[in-house]
Amino acid sequence: MFDGLKTYRDDPIESTFRRLQEDQRPDLVNLSIGVFRNARGEVPLMNVVRQAEHLVLDQLVTKSYLTPAGNVKFCEAVSELLLGLGHKAVLEGRVRMVQTPGAGSALRVAAELTRSLNPDAAIWFSDPVWSHQVDFFKAAGLNIKYYSYYDRESQTLDFTQMLQSLEAAKAGDIIVLHGACHNPTGEDLSFAQWQSLSELMRLRSLIPLVDIAYQGYGEGLEEDAAGLRYMATQFPNMLIAYSASKSFAVYRDRVGVLFMITPESGKPAELMYNHLTDIIRSLYFMPPDRGAEIVATILNDVDLRARWQSELAGMRAQVKQIRQMAFEALKTHQPDWNWSNITRQKGMFSCLPITEPERLRLEQDKAIYLLPDGRLNFASLSTDNLDYVASSLGEYLKPVETPSLGMRAPA
Repeated sequence: MFDGLKTYRDDPIESTFRRLQEDQRPDLVNLSIGVFRNARGEVPLMNVVRQAEHLVLDQLVTKSYLTPAGNVKFCEAVSELLLGLGHKAVLEGRVRMVQTPGAGSALRVAAELTRSLNPDAAIWFSDPVWSHQVDFFKAAGLNIKYYSYYDRESQTLDFTQMLQSLEAAKAGDIIVLHGACHNPTGEDLSFAQWQSLSELMRLRSLIPLVDIAYQGYGEGLEEDAAGLRYMATQFPNMLIAYSASKSFAVYRDRVGVLFMITPESGKPAELMYNHLTDIIRSLYFMPPDRGAEIVATILNDVDLRARWQSELAGMRAQVKQIRQMAFEALKTHQPDWNWSNITRQKGMFSCLPITEPERLRLEQDKAIYLLPDGRLNFASLSTDNLDYVASSLGEYLKPVETPSLGMRAPA
């Protein structure tokens, strides 16, 4: 059996992580993986999460099995957080939800759901996109396509080109969108653009799948969900993949939800829900409970929820502050490039104007690790390493006749 594996295509993201583990240089700067670090460079456990976990353990009376749908209390709390109180689709009884091991598993289940119901559907991703998102749908044997999203020349969202490229999508195709803090560009749709996109997709009978993993990291919990909430009022069918990893800093606990909005309530919705849980049963049977119970404890307690929102607001403020500091440092070390996108974009990530050979040389020469597409995690920058990173980038981003990603500042 094992002789059947003749070749192996190494995943560029995973190979970067392996090189990181093997690199013992004391000046190493890891700006690749999407985690929040404090001023000391640590990936902290939120204080409110620590308290909630103690409460969960103190009150624990069983570790019996759950159903494939997971923790119902957690799903309902996330529904209120994400869709808000009194959302039209919820009131109409058209929303069904299941807990999943992170947003990755939510996407994998969505892929199997699509394959089982409409195997001819194409799955459309933004260009660029977090490549592991695509892998979940490739594994289901689905047809992968890309829509224009980010203009590397100007380092801005090209919404006109986005709409034009989606004209090629056919009825029933799935359009994967990022709810907030687009990964990897940090370039988000405005609310007006969510409205225009919804109109085009509705007219063409396209189905949205919104992946939201950074609620609260952009402008705030309500602001970051506004576009998604609007879209959920406009479509008879919609999927939403939610992750608690970033907003609660429970990365390794793998805490997610898959939402399914159906055209009808009652028996048709229950039929779809039962089909969904059958798919889950065949993939992993049931999700782990600890992280979900911690998040549910926080969201369902007035005091804990207020403290969580305060801690999250502090993390968001730190990321915004380090973006501003990075803008100023990069402008100092490489004034021939236009860095204005860094302070405009939201969340952890932006894509730097760096070629793949330059990215690898940064690893080898400077021990600075980015991911493909030049994705940099600002939430891992600190005052201790900022100037070193900016000066190192300044060395590699010397102006040339035709900059690889067109970031030269206007004359």
